[in-house]
Amino acid sequence: MGGADDCAVYETVSAICLEGLRAEDLESFLRASCERLARAIGADLYKVLRYEGGDSFLVVLHGGFDRPPKKKLKGRSKAEYTLREGKPVVSTDLEKEKRFETSEDLKRMKVKSGISLPLIVGGSNWGVLSFFFKEKRELTKEEVKFLQRASELISGFIEKFEDLFMRGCILEKSPCIVYIAESKPPRLENLLYVSPNLKTILGWTKEE
Repeated sequence: MGGADDCAVYETVSAICLEGLRAEDLESFLRASCERLARAIGADLYKVLRYEGGDSFLVVLHGGFDRPPKKKLKGRSKAEYTLREGKPVVSTDLEKEKRFETSEDLKRMKVKSGISLPLIVGGSNWGVLSFFFKEKRELTKEEVKFLQRASELISGFIEKFEDLFMRGCILEKSPCIVYIAESKPPRLENLLYVSPNLKTILGWTKEE
């Protein structure tokens, strides 16, 4: 991509990074990122699917559909094929696809083409990110490379959000007295986090 397109790519990638830093949860980050990417490439629909093992996927996010698609996908789906390939899978004519079966939701929406990208988190298959078009669309090599870069960036932020979620669960449920401070040695005036157990056991909070 050259000229203005390069600027658009830079702005989109920068926006995804900023969203990843300020979003409060994974869903809001994914939605903002997918909608921005869909606008950038002119996609009509998008899906984010979470891999559940075998040939099973859970639809965790979608956009552009006239009604919510089926929550689960099984069998010879495009998502399953994408993870098997381990790289972007481009379909210029879904009606003639032989590599996988097109879902009924996409047929109902008269989707003609699309691209799916694997989301690899921590070295393992986390899921699949897909964008679809209601016209037969041939993505350029630059567009595929751009989406691949964006999907890798999104995968990195997925790992960040999941790590934060797990840490939160551990801290909130820990029977221990836990606190986090930003200075060494830790000082009470610089507390960043105080477990609710601290209040329960000692009767005081971070604010106190």
